[in-house]
Amino acid sequence: MGNRITRTIILLCFTLSCCTFMYRAWLALSEHRQLEYGEGPIVDQVERLARGENIYRPDLSQPPFVISNYPPVFHLAQLPIRNLLGPGFLAGRLVSTIATLLTCFCLYVLARRLRASRLNSIAAVVLFASSPFILEWGVLNRVDPLALLFSVVALLLALHRPGNVRWIIAAAIASSFAMFTRQTYAISTPLFLTLFYWLSSNRKGALYYAVITLCCSGLGAIALMYYSHGGAFFHLVIANMNETNLSRASFAFFTLISLSPLQLIAPLLLVLVLRTSTIDLQKRDGRFTLLLTLIAFIPAIAVAKVGSSVNYFYELTFASALCFALGCQVTASRRYAIALPLLLAVQTTMHVASVYRREILNFDVLRDIGYFSSWDRLEGLSGPILSDEFMGVEPIKGKPLLFQPFEMTQLARAGAWSQEPLLQQIKERYFECIVIRLRPISIRDERWTPEMLQAIGTNYHRAPTDDGALFAEYYRPFGPSSHRPISR
Repeated sequence: MGNRITRTIILLCFTLSCCTFMYRAWLALSEHRQLEYGEGPIVDQVERLARGENIYRPDLSQPPFVISNYPPVFHLAQLPIRNLLGPGFLAGRLVSTIATLLTCFCLYVLARRLRASRLNSIAAVVLFASSPFILEWGVLNRVDPLALLFSVVALLLALHRPGNVRWIIAAAIASSFAMFTRQTYAISTPLFLTLFYWLSSNRKGALYYAVITLCCSGLGAIALMYYSHGGAFFHLVIANMNETNLSRASFAFFTLISLSPLQLIAPLLLVLVLRTSTIDLQKRDGRFTLLLTLIAFIPAIAVAKVGSSVNYFYELTFASALCFALGCQVTASRRYAIALPLLLAVQTTMHVASVYRREILNFDVLRDIGYFSSWDRLEGLSGPILSDEFMGVEPIKGKPLLFQPFEMTQLARAGAWSQEPLLQQIKERYFECIVIRLRPISIRDERWTPEMLQAIGTNYHRAPTDDGALFAEYYRPFGPSSHRPISR
């Protein structure tokens, strides 16, 4: 009876989480407007790549003043779709959605490889796919889903035949693709797999993997530096060294605990149940998973950086799901075995309900706060636009993005970029419209220097809108048209 109840609970949760994720994916893929701050710059970078331009320009003394924060693998992956469908967010969101679905499949295979049952492997997929971070970010035009997929593929290849040199080479190549999709994977995945080979008494395999990964990443870095004329180092390293804020990290981890407590409970639970296990294979696989989880905390700590978000919890979300599968497996024959599926059911219900209660990025919320109407207004303007939120408007219209407020403001404050050329453009009233997000107020301080705001206040007038400004303030240069409402 207990096994039947457990099976019913997990399969119901699986159906619910799958339907919710596909619902989110359908909404994102059918929406032509920007849904998140970082989507706009990526669309611009893809458009520049399509035109054969260098997206890591070494000289930022002249416009456009933009930063390419990530390596180019994700951008290159969506180029064929972009060439087929034209400019927009669809190509990147499609790549992310497919990558997330493939990661779910790889999670199932990896859990089975670690001797979890089919049902418990499905439970791991449920915990991963219903996570608020995956529901929100797994369908966006962001690099994280594809980077995680490459990392997980590397884990699978390493586990398949740990002593075979060909599979070690394949794992090293997959790891290199992960780090050239997102830089943080240059730490977590290579460190884990090197330790995995070493602790598995395969010292030669650890050496092979480390050397091959180093060679692949080195050759890739040389090629990238050559292509960018040396600009890649500034964009990928210097421009990403933002200030850290411990209160920001504590708030992010509090968000993790409040939204997805099972993600942190699962590793602790696995530690406890492994202490009472008498099966050596379970202990070995459990140590593998706990090591993966421990290393996943390294990129998660980077959430303390100013400008970071919950996408730094991606690897931790995957590792926690794997811990949950093994925890369910170890406790399968015990009296309290049904407790874990019940916890999973409670959390899955919480996550799914949060989508419909508007706690996770919801299209009705964006409509209510005026986000979509703000985008529609800017689409109707023909002149140059300066915006701290809707940076995808210009690339969608076939125009280059001229300025990335957050990235360039952080560089200006660090003394790594002179803002004088931009201030001169503002003083010359070059932009037809400048858009500044209203809330939260801390965002304004992160995205604009006092000098920029002063120049805007001196040379631009706050323009009215046809339905009132709910999400952002709109500024037009002083002149006959400065008091004309900006219509949708």
